[in-house]
Amino acid sequence: MAKLINSGDTIIGKHTDGHTRKWNWKGLKKHPVLNRNMTLYECTLNSYAEIVKECEIEDLNDECKEKYNHKLGDCLEAFAISIYVDSKRKYNFSVEAGISGRHKASTFSFRDLSVCSITTPLSNLEKHIKLLEQGKN
Repeated sequence: MAKLINSGDTIIGKHTDGHTRKWNWKGLKKHPVLNRNMTLYECTLNSYAEIVKECEIEDLNDECKEKYNHKLGDCLEAFAISIYVDSKRKYNFSVEAGISGRHKASTFSFRDLSVCSITTPLSNLEKHIKLLEQGKN
């Protein structure tokens, strides 16, 4: 179980849950590594995604096993996340109060293979990590 916060970090799972304050449906796009047509969602404003069911190791190609985190409980926390879902239908997002601090957020539960990548990390976490690194030197 790892919490990933850096730009480019990616998780892949059979079932993925999470939340975001703003999301955009981008339609069917071809995933660059899996070479499949998948539905793309762009999630911004404090996004979070977590693997709740692992995908089978046999389903993944070698490149996915090396590049992507695929263990149960691996999660992404970032300002913006792109999510490819192996489904041709559009998923519904439900709005819940108090998820993101004082703000409402849209929650999602993808029950198809999904690949989530951080496109923009949280700036406050980057600043904190830089301060910690300066303190060590």
